[in-house]
Amino acid sequence: MKVSEMPYQRITVEKFKEQAEKIIAKIRAAKSAEDLKSARDEYNKISEDVDTAASLANCRFTLNTRDEFYNAEMDYYDNAMPLFSEIENEYKKAMLDSPYRADAEKLINPRVFKGFEMSLKTFSPEVIEDLQAENALVTRYSKFMGELAFEFEGEKMPLSVLRGKLEDDSRDIRKKAAEAIGKTMEANAETFDEIFDGLVKIRTQIARKLGYKNFVELGYYRMGRVDYDEKMVAAFRKSVETDIVPAVAELKERIRNRLNLDKIMYYDDAISVTGEMPRPVIDTPAIFENALKMYHDMKPEIGDFMQRMLDAEAFDVEARDGKFGGGYCTTFAKYKQPFILANFNGTSGDIDVITHEFGHALAADYMFKFAEPDYPTGMETHEYDYQ
Repeated sequence: MKVSEMPYQRITVEKFKEQAEKIIAKIRAAKSAEDLKSARDEYNKISEDVDTAASLANCRFTLNTRDEFYNAEMDYYDNAMPLFSEIENEYKKAMLDSPYRADAEKLINPRVFKGFEMSLKTFSPEVIEDLQAENALVTRYSKFMGELAFEFEGEKMPLSVLRGKLEDDSRDIRKKAAEAIGKTMEANAETFDEIFDGLVKIRTQIARKLGYKNFVELGYYRMGRVDYDEKMVAAFRKSVETDIVPAVAELKERIRNRLNLDKIMYYDDAISVTGEMPRPVIDTPAIFENALKMYHDMKPEIGDFMQRMLDAEAFDVEARDGKFGGGYCTTFAKYKQPFILANFNGTSGDIDVITHEFGHALAADYMFKFAEPDYPTGMETHEYDYQ
């Protein structure tokens, strides 16, 4: 099935709650670990429906932030997702509190239960309204950036297209592009400041209501960090400072000398060679054609997956007005289908999408085939992006 043909239907909180409460009752009445696993399988099925509907709504919103229908659906899910979380936490509590948990961990990967414990640390009914406000701010930012036009040499264009000019071989064009970005951002500084300030305040408020000193603590739990802690990350940051930063500084000095520049400026940051930067010399269809051949040569199984992605039209890579300006890989769990959004701009980054984001999609496909649907994947260890 093509992604564009996937039927969308809103899953209401009321419908989900009715289904979930029946399953939670089964968990509490379970007489064995097998009963617990059966109830969990039922819950994962209805949860999959919610995840798919929300993912489709978000995807179609990001494809066109001016679409009135999906704007309304995003408004609904911004408000509904914390309510879904409230129901989900009742399910997770019931699973964790079951006297058959130890036996169930022989049938269900124990990390699933670890993930449940982590999830409970990120939510309380008293932060529902705050979570709704946070969601609304994130959606507002996506919509604002998707519709923001940047003027460059008399032409209006999305930021994703203008960024491509930061790799132009002409330093004058790079500088003008950077200035054009800066002018538009400055002209809209009040909106950016308002959104950023709102997010900082609401996230701090959520964290403190949950008993944390600041959002950093909560952030570790939100990111599913079950295997390492803040001290380990601090040690990693220190190694970046002592080992990676000096190496990068040395490389930048070589590039400065190679380009014969007195000083590397912001608009020189993406440049590393004299003359024209490496960029695709073929059009978008040819990029996909060559990627398909590359993956078949690499491994037929991977090539077959790439073909399935193409058959499902599971790529949207052309930059356009009103489209979300970033890139991501998401999934539609009900259909076991990954999807990639990007914004080609004629730079080497276009090729990165066909490798980086495709890697996420391939990992998601393996997850569908071999992993449990509620298996926890921390942000630093999992291989695909959630949206």
